Amino acid sequence: MYKKDSLNLQNNDWIYTVLLFPLFLLFLLFSISTYYLLFFKHLSKFVFIFSYIAAELILFLLNPKKIIQSFLFSTFILFITIYSTTFVYDYTWDGNDYHKLCAGLIKEGWNPVKETIITAIERADILPTGTASAPFYDGYPKASYLIAATIYSFTGNIETGKAYTLLVLITAIAIVFTASKTVLKTTTIGSLLIAFSLCCNPVVFSQIYSFYNDALLQLLFFIVCAELLIISNQDSGNITLNHFLVAISIIIGTNLKYSAIIIMFIPCFIYFICILFKHPHKLKSTIIFFLCIIISSLIIFGLTSYVHNIVFHSNPFYTIIGDGKYDIYSPVIPKAYKSLPNIFRIFCSIFSPVSNNHYIDEIVLKIPFTITKDSLNDMILGNDIRMGGWGIFFSGIFILSIIAFIYRIIKYKKVDRSFIIITVSTFSPAFFINNLNNARYWPFLFLYSAYLIVIIDKEISDSKSLNILKYSIFFIILANSAIPALSNVYLAKKTCNAKRQYKTLSSEQKRDLYFNYSGLIYNLHDNQIFVKQKFTRQSTKPENLIPCVDYYAGSIFIDKIE
Repeated sequence: MYKKDSLNLQNNDWIYTVLLFPLFLLFLLFSISTYYLLFFKHLSKFVFIFSYIAAELILFLLNPKKIIQSFLFSTFILFITIYSTTFVYDYTWDGNDYHKLCAGLIKEGWNPVKETIITAIERADILPTGTASAPFYDGYPKASYLIAATIYSFTGNIETGKAYTLLVLITAIAIVFTASKTVLKTTTIGSLLIAFSLCCNPVVFSQIYSFYNDALLQLLFFIVCAELLIISNQDSGNITLNHFLVAISIIIGTNLKYSAIIIMFIPCFIYFICILFKHPHKLKSTIIFFLCIIISSLIIFGLTSYVHNIVFHSNPFYTIIGDGKYDIYSPVIPKAYKSLPNIFRIFCSIFSPVSNNHYIDEIVLKIPFTITKDSLNDMILGNDIRMGGWGIFFSGIFILSIIAFIYRIIKYKKVDRSFIIITVSTFSPAFFINNLNNARYWPFLFLYSAYLIVIIDKEISDSKSLNILKYSIFFIILANSAIPALSNVYLAKKTCNAKRQYKTLSSEQKRDLYFNYSGLIYNLHDNQIFVKQKFTRQSTKPENLIPCVDYYAGSIFIDKIE
């Protein structure tokens, strides 16, 4: 049973639970849409309404005396979050290609529980049936697609489907702040900075208005870490709200990407070891708890991926192992990194200039805290950064965290176990997992920023000169996270231009349209532009075509001759 004092929030308890509303809503959108498709043929816009009502009911059960405040505040959060996504279109390659495609297909009638994507593509007549990537889309976990499709079916705007990252960001900040304040005992400023450095990291800020789901997975990972930290400091073995938040975060996460299984396993394993040695009386309940999560993640709520893959392909992890394996990682490993062991790829990436260029044929390192124009541009405009994606100042932050660790050893004559746990968790998987040099795949390194903040926050509190150093480092960590957010200002301006182009196009005589990213068909449909579409996979503009709606990645073209 949930105990209010387990989070030590006192009179602000109702505000905290309202900030959990976005996570409740996303879990309900995912779970209800999954089982709706099990019993019905097509998704309905009423799934969104049912999910919203159920999420509000959870708030009522948690705060029956504050139901009006909870309802108004949660509805406001939901409205503002979804509405804001219409001001910044998704301009990414992956977003406009298979992410929008899959979400749109589900909204338009694809039932990923009962049929393959090839069937839906043939019915929609959008892509050639022989497209090489289709099997990958079919086997890929689909939580983000189901959530996006459910929102899309209600709003009628494909761009609103990407609201999931911004929604969970609100919950993640609240939970990480709470864990820092109540368990780590950091100051309010320190707790806010820890929450910001983790939850508003460069990956999240660069993907927040896109259909990429790496940022969403990272936020869920930090929620799990924070909640397990809270649970590990509770004496009672009773099931609390914290356990429920861990469970739904893992369930959503493992149905976002296959890699989430490993990402979520590591903090859970560390927590299990902690229970084994420190709280053996909780061991039985902990084992049952994790077994329930595993069964729920892979079977009960994994109908559109793991169960689907068993039924259609006899392999729950179809496209990553066994027959039909589809390698999406090796082609994007930087050329200079391919001959290196995985562990060295991470270190090279940490100390490399920020870069999206995976064709680079020699390793280039930079001096920490230095900035180049190219790396700054890539950090601001990149959403899939291959090298240095943890931030333009992260190499310096990483070194400072090591210095803080050594300082603690010298001062207290003992090794700081938290630093060792972070390091082992971060680098040991590199011995058997490729492409961890890409920050969007590996959020563990951001924990070094949090570690540094905790140490500085606790060790520096008196000296004026040291306080200057303290807040200077805090500012660097803040800037490291915030710089990628500038991209959304640029993209908002491009979105205004795209909206004008859509209006112009919708008023013209109907003509054949060409677009090199399939998901753009739904942007056309949302703007009431229904034409006999032609689809080309060409990456360069054919000579006889001109762009009528220009995207940062991908365009909609129209023939010069009517």
